[in-house]
Amino acid sequence: MECKPSGDEGSAPQQDDGIRVPQIPAPPCTIKVEPCTKEEGRRIDGTCTNPKYPSRGGSPTPLLRMRPAKFGLGNDLRPAMNGSELPSSRLLRTKILSDGFPEDHEFNTLATHVFVFSTVDVADLTVLHLSIVYGYSDLRERQIRTYEGGLLKSEMKDGVERPPGTAAICINNRRPVENACYEFGHKNALETGVIYQTNGYVNDFDERHKPGVYHEYLIGTRWFHTFQDGRTDLYSRKGEYLGTRTTVDDEFRSGILEVNNTEADLTQGAFRQRAAKFDYTIEPDIAERVFGELQSASDLSAIDIMRGRDQGLPPYNEYRKICGLPVAHKFKDFEDAIYADKVEQLRRIYDDEVDDMELMVAIYSERLLHGAWVGPTLFCIMVENLVNWRKSDRFFFEHGDTHAALTLPQLNEVRQSSMARILCDNGDGVEKIQPKAMLNVGQKNKIMPCKEIPSIDLYKWVDPKCYEGKKSPHHIEDSWKTGYNVPWSAQLYDYKK
Repeated sequence: MECKPSGDEGSAPQQDDGIRVPQIPAPPCTIKVEPCTKEEGRRIDGTCTNPKYPSRGGSPTPLLRMRPAKFGLGNDLRPAMNGSELPSSRLLRTKILSDGFPEDHEFNTLATHVFVFSTVDVADLTVLHLSIVYGYSDLRERQIRTYEGGLLKSEMKDGVERPPGTAAICINNRRPVENACYEFGHKNALETGVIYQTNGYVNDFDERHKPGVYHEYLIGTRWFHTFQDGRTDLYSRKGEYLGTRTTVDDEFRSGILEVNNTEADLTQGAFRQRAAKFDYTIEPDIAERVFGELQSASDLSAIDIMRGRDQGLPPYNEYRKICGLPVAHKFKDFEDAIYADKVEQLRRIYDDEVDDMELMVAIYSERLLHGAWVGPTLFCIMVENLVNWRKSDRFFFEHGDTHAALTLPQLNEVRQSSMARILCDNGDGVEKIQPKAMLNVGQKNKIMPCKEIPSIDLYKWVDPKCYEGKKSPHHIEDSWKTGYNVPWSAQLYDYKK
């Protein structure tokens, strides 16, 4: 990777046939980190999340690995055990995933949007930080903040407050009309220490944990592409179906959101339209032309298998070792986690060599765990990263032992918030919604007026310094400390029936 000295802003734009071409600055060899202090709050660039590893969590710093990388000679792609190339990723995809349109009976399209949003959020700044909204550098912060009342920059268009539409990535906007370009399993989670059921603090920061996101997490969670529908429905505020848009044809085209009330209609559709089902089927447009008009053929799941190779992920057997599954010595051994018919298909494609079997191929093939929507290996990877995020981050929102911590009244207000409330407060024209916003509407989850959805009491954030001699409404309660750390083992969990 090319490096530039710290402080170099990159070269000036060059001329190419009369066209001004901006030069992308090379990444720095190191990132500058000011000394960490106990009294400070979270930094915009993610540094000092853990003072023992002050640069980790900042951008750009290396991703973490659960297992050492495995490449070929000269850092080329890992070859098969016999020295040849690994099988075609397209061939593998077509054998383990089908094209189709099955609907999920539990989740709606909003759930897919939230998951994609959270994954993108940790891709640039490798901590849970909402950097996709608030930025992850001083430069980006200056571009999007007003520095008045804690507000982000916005502009009013047709009576609606919108982000500044000045980004350069929306190459599919239909101009001159489209101009704007924006940037922006409960039981299992309790048992593995991802979440806690408490009204107190959870002080589980551990400086031994390095902040960051694992290569395996960013690649493995692409399993959730099977959860995405290639169509987005439009609904009116009254719940009337208005039509459907093809998702891949709206790639890099946020200008469409401001035309013909599209943003409001898509928002209504997000919590009314059923998601694609968690299964071994992928929506045809996503499978075959994920970049829409920009590329005539592009198989997303095959690309994801290739991404695993590009990042040097070792064979599936390496992850079975650390995730509670026995090491496989022959393909039939994989039947403890993968259906027998798929195992036979994979045996033939990989020419009967078990150590050629790849992680992403296995994730696309494993049976789902009971009470979860992933197989055992992806569950292991996700638990490892989710627990690491909270343990490596001294500013994690449930921690109460830093100067920047929420008070207990504030923390419990945050805990009672919901996606339904967020959409009521921020969604374009959302006046009614079901309380469990990411689940489908039903008898136990009926659409109701926003005034009936619990909201956060912002008076809990009143600054006690403003009371000038009066009793402060804030008080410190004893924190709830825990040493709870259940190790993950695939043998502790059942599969879906």
